[in-house]
Amino acid sequence: MASRGRSSETSLRLCSRAPRMMSWSITVVLSGLCRRVDSNKCSSRGPGLQPATRSVLDPTGPHHSLSGVLDGAMTDITAHVTQLGLLAEADNRLVRTVDALDDATYRQASLLPDWTVGHVIAHLALNGEGLAGALHGVATGVPTPMYACQEARDDDIATLGVAAPSELRSRLMASTELFDREVADLPDDKWETTIERTPGNRAFKARSTVLMRIREVEIHHADLGVGYTSADWSPAFCTLLLDSLRAFSSPVPFRVLARDLAQTWEYGEGEPTATVAGDAHALAWWLTGRGTGETLTSDTGTLPEVSAW
Repeated sequence: MASRGRSSETSLRLCSRAPRMMSWSITVVLSGLCRRVDSNKCSSRGPGLQPATRSVLDPTGPHHSLSGVLDGAMTDITAHVTQLGLLAEADNRLVRTVDALDDATYRQASLLPDWTVGHVIAHLALNGEGLAGALHGVATGVPTPMYACQEARDDDIATLGVAAPSELRSRLMASTELFDREVADLPDDKWETTIERTPGNRAFKARSTVLMRIREVEIHHADLGVGYTSADWSPAFCTLLLDSLRAFSSPVPFRVLARDLAQTWEYGEGEPTATVAGDAHALAWWLTGRGTGETLTSDTGTLPEVSAW
């Protein structure tokens, strides 16, 4: 990614979600939702192994220091409801965008290295399936990792990313509805259950899945590069994202000032050595490793170096 930037949920039983504006019917069978962790694709790899290289950006990938974010700091019911409302709105916007794409656009390059628009949509669909499958495992008492292994996750994206646009649309729609259903059906006493991203590796609480999903949907919607940008993010999502990014490590401490929100956030340990100012969406975009921060200003004259996200 760019060298200059990188970059509650307490128990709550849901009875309904915000109304959706979806145009697709769910007729797809989600193959691989409950993938076996001893599949041929993963059997040669020990539970603690990760692939040597990864060419794609994934906010839950192994190169992130997500322990603080995934464990979650937002534990009150109000925050949980707020996140669910933001996710419902984000899902509706994403589905409208994807539904309006012509087939040729799926083969165009996205804003992510080595990924087409189709690959980004595939990732969003598979991420939704993985989170839904993990939550289903929590609900049934059968521990299920989000992904069978990192290699399988990457291979699945590569394969689905070149599928027919109609299949990609169906998978995205179905995964969105499936994740919603699993969140709504999860018993109140299961939200603190631990989920593994891949067997034997980093784990997170079930209560973190809504925050994880909304970030995936909003950030990768902009990554499609088809018109929706970070400037379309709501102030509420920008605040949520800037809050959650504080859990990531930073090599130097600095402060950001979102002028449009009249609010500041501090990153890294120690007294801030610089203050970076700009609109909230531009700050969040830069902090997630996208763009060059061209609209931002720093009181030192230089943007701080930040770790890749």
